[in-house]
Amino acid sequence: MIIVSEPLKIRRDKAVEMGATHVINPDKQDPIETARKMADGLGADVSFDAVGNTAAMDVATFATRKNGRVGILGFFYEPSYPLPVMMGAVANELTYFATLGYAGEMKQAIKLVGAGKLNPLTVVTKMIPFRKIIDFFDKFEDNRRKYLKILVEIG
Repeated sequence: MIIVSEPLKIRRDKAVEMGATHVINPDKQDPIETARKMADGLGADVSFDAVGNTAAMDVATFATRKNGRVGILGFFYEPSYPLPVMMGAVANELTYFATLGYAGEMKQAIKLVGAGKLNPLTVVTKMIPFRKIIDFFDKFEDNRRKYLKILVEIG
């Protein structure tokens, strides 16, 4: 079972397309309560924070079952984790692990793309020329709700 909590519809739809079995709209459902119920009332074996903010870390921590694992994929810009997250980690005996998203897999990824087995463009929903990048980011809030990943064409 793969559960994704995501407020943007375009990202929820892409998650299902790429294999998520359940999606949660955190604007309409409590993601912690809903994920725990979906996972036999116990919580997920492994959760990931791919955002890097307190709200996402709270969900990852408290949606995870006792003795589960929490992966930190997002960059945290806050000076420290809040006390509730740390208390949840201790009380539930969670193990945390972190990654920058790259640990030598690039050669394998390039081989998969070259062999036609992996298409990175499946997540690119907009391509813009470099000369229009300022206009695009001037409308960032609107654009981030419409597009998954944006590829900037240089040259």
